[in-house]
Amino acid sequence: MLVLGSAGTTLFLFPFLHEIYYDPLRLALGQTNVQIGSLSSAYGLASLIGYVPGGWLADRFKPRTLLPIGLIGTGIGGAFFASFPSYPFTLLLYVLWGAMTVVCWSTMIRATREWAVAGSQGRAFGLLESVRGVTEGAIGAAGVAVFAWAGSTSGALGTVIIGFAVLNIALGIIAFFTLDRAAPSGAKLQAASSSGWRELLPNPDLWLISLIVLSSYTAYTALYYFTPYSSSMLELSVAAAGAIAVGKIWLKPVAAMAAGFAADRWGVWQTVVFAFAILVASMMIFAISPGTAKNAPIMIANLACASLAVFAIRGVYFALIEECRIPESSTGSATGLISLVGFTPDIFVPPVAGYLLDSFPGESGYRMLFGIVALACAMGLATTAMIGRRVRSRRRSSGQGNA
Repeated sequence: MLVLGSAGTTLFLFPFLHEIYYDPLRLALGQTNVQIGSLSSAYGLASLIGYVPGGWLADRFKPRTLLPIGLIGTGIGGAFFASFPSYPFTLLLYVLWGAMTVVCWSTMIRATREWAVAGSQGRAFGLLESVRGVTEGAIGAAGVAVFAWAGSTSGALGTVIIGFAVLNIALGIIAFFTLDRAAPSGAKLQAASSSGWRELLPNPDLWLISLIVLSSYTAYTALYYFTPYSSSMLELSVAAAGAIAVGKIWLKPVAAMAAGFAADRWGVWQTVVFAFAILVASMMIFAISPGTAKNAPIMIANLACASLAVFAIRGVYFALIEECRIPESSTGSATGLISLVGFTPDIFVPPVAGYLLDSFPGESGYRMLFGIVALACAMGLATTAMIGRRVRSRRRSSGQGNA
């Protein structure tokens, strides 16, 4: 689980570098907000195309085969990225990172589900997200420290990128030698190949989970823009805005583990509903409250609330696969299909945000952005309630009551 969680962090360091280094990265590359958004869209599109075949691979190949490929490939691409290449070459790198991500993503989800014992799916996925949070926070803090120590210049950012590349390659080697060498059992392989798609595609629960992931991931992606919001609206320094972004990351392990225990105690869908309610309220505060230096403490506290809610949802939403009784043998394929829909915000949120920030400079653009995110979170709240009704109905039919 330590290797899986760490891989789930380092794989995403490069495509989401703008979360902490948005303005320095844009200046180093010499690109506009729209171009930065297009890079993220290229990554999202490559991931989108690959999620389904990636899920197929996860049901058929060993984690110690797929994870090293993804990690080492990501690291090699990062080494080239440190030279801050031209826009077309940068686009190609983001496509490469998208392909490497899908090689690993469904593998991590399937391995986590199979690792958990009965009744502990929430804690297992909470643990995965917590490890991701701890490693993300540690790596993020180290990166910001190096960036500040080296002078906060483009050269300093290049040094940080080289460090991230080395981490990916090293973890890929560690994954090869430490992950379970056993392949999935023959029975599971047969079930996945003969009946998986026929069972998955007509299943409404699968698509409801996809919408839940889409809603929460829209909020997660939009929170990246709190970094430029902090520096441009709240008048914080670039270093202070980056420090807040790193501090936000440290909330992930707390929220994910708390959500995992809550999900195993009270139910996965109940936990997700509660978190979505908080998220809707928090996004509305961003949308209607003035973004000024005077309101900086309120906005930072609100960011903490929104981050806790987002990380809680992310910590357990894949545990809905078990709660909705999707066959274990098709976990990889189910994850691929859910991700195909759920992670589309990688494609549309960055260009929409870039358009709003460029076309409506200042507070108006940010208010529009957070208002749209609030609507997406309301959709997630309603969709999770629908999942809850279906889960209760199945339990009543099987004689389990409302437990």
